Amino acid sequence: MAIERKVALERLVKFQLQVDKHLRKIVKHPDHSMSVRKLPLNGDRSLKATGGSSTTRRKDRQLNELLQRIFNRFQKLTDPASHRKAREDFIFHMTDWKADLRKLAELYAHPERFDAHSASSAVAGFLIHALAHVRAARLLMLDDEGAYFVESAQSILDSASAKR
Repeated sequence: MAIERKVALERLVKFQLQVDKHLRKIVKHPDHSMSVRKLPLNGDRSLKATGGSSTTRRKDRQLNELLQRIFNRFQKLTDPASHRKAREDFIFHMTDWKADLRKLAELYAHPERFDAHSASSAVAGFLIHALAHVRAARLLMLDDEGAYFVESAQSILDSASAKR
């Protein structure tokens, strides 16, 4: 069992390093499009497609304006065009997964409404979709690659190897 956990943790660390490397490339090259393939409509894109209610649109505008101010507090790029592009990308990465967050919040607030399949879908959907966006947003706003977490996982692997 311990070996299976070690192998799983090693795979997770390798995957995380690959994701970090890919995200660094995207952030360094802002012309790289995040939407290479068609994804299901979610977040802001679904509101544009469906129209959304006026209350929803107003709240989305308020959220976008707040996220702009937050980005501007933490990030000051010298080139105005690069700053605008990075800020727009940050807002995209912070809002595209809102539907996943709502579904996960609904699961946490009312677990009795979910069976194992729908709960699994909510959790996996959040983990797959939201976390990649959050990591990209962190890179854009904080210039932080989250190396601490990867290093922590690597130190766990190293200590497990040393005990064998």
